[in-house]
Amino acid sequence: ATGGSSSNPNNNPFGPFTNDKDAPATLGKSYFHTGTPNRTSTVSISDALNPAIPMLEADDMVYTRVLGRGAKGVVWLATYAGQACAVKKLADLAADADDALRNLIVESNLLFRLQHPRIIGLLGVVVPTSDDIALVMEFMDKGDLFECLQRTKQPTNAVGWAGDKGTYALHVAEGLASLHTRSPPIIHRDIKARNVLVDSAKGAKICDFGESRTRTFEETMTSNVGTARWIAPEVLINEDYSEKADIYSFGVLLSELDTHAIPYSDSTLEERQIMQLVAVNRLRPTFSPDCPEQIQHLARACMQADPMLRPDATRLVRTIMTILGSFVTL
Repeated sequence: ATGGSSSNPNNNPFGPFTNDKDAPATLGKSYFHTGTPNRTSTVSISDALNPAIPMLEADDMVYTRVLGRGAKGVVWLATYAGQACAVKKLADLAADADDALRNLIVESNLLFRLQHPRIIGLLGVVVPTSDDIALVMEFMDKGDLFECLQRTKQPTNAVGWAGDKGTYALHVAEGLASLHTRSPPIIHRDIKARNVLVDSAKGAKICDFGESRTRTFEETMTSNVGTARWIAPEVLINEDYSEKADIYSFGVLLSELDTHAIPYSDSTLEERQIMQLVAVNRLRPTFSPDCPEQIQHLARACMQADPMLRPDATRLVRTIMTILGSFVTL
């Protein structure tokens, strides 16, 4: 519930708390378990967090309004020490609350470690009780890229791509390059316009790292994470996958930038049919007729069936810069 609830007279979005959850001792799933209401927790959320992450006081936050909500979480617009920020916390009745809480802890540690201009910044965390956490992140004044595209109908030709569209594509590619060139690489696993935030001064930044994972030789990742229309074929058919799955999703995101629409929204196919056809490489998103051929060619390269043939993120950055340079000289 939001701050206006009668059960929360102080309009504090961090309370009251009725869910009884144990916090993980580490990021490992085996350490996270649900206890009984009378159980005594031997591990606090603070123990699972990087100790260098700033711990902020809930009482110093001033909450303005809800920016967005989902099945597992709510994001508030707030101010802390006079600075606008976005506060991400668990929904009161979050679906699979244990997993949602674990993801917030993973995301907190990951964002603090990343600290890149094209990755949403973490200002700190609030731990109001021993079994709850909220992420305090930088505020992006234009909202997510999907909403931004819905509000504006920029040209789909080279003129549009020479402006904001090309800039946003470049910024996302730069963010992916930062993730994928780490050792080991970090796979976002849910790249789409909804998970890109836009600011009038700061440009575009990748957000929502709750599903991100580092790729190790010991771990084989075969879970279908993310929204089906953006998921790479190898993930859909439960094959091993790498950071090249993010590259596929980036190709789909290019179609969003072009059409200002959800991928396959021009199709009458049902979701399951779309997934089946994508999985066997018989279907890909469409582009508008006047979308520059260079952009369409890049998108096709990103969405190739063989992950090894897709460009890596560093090459993506170079290619997009070259394409945008050609638009400027038109």
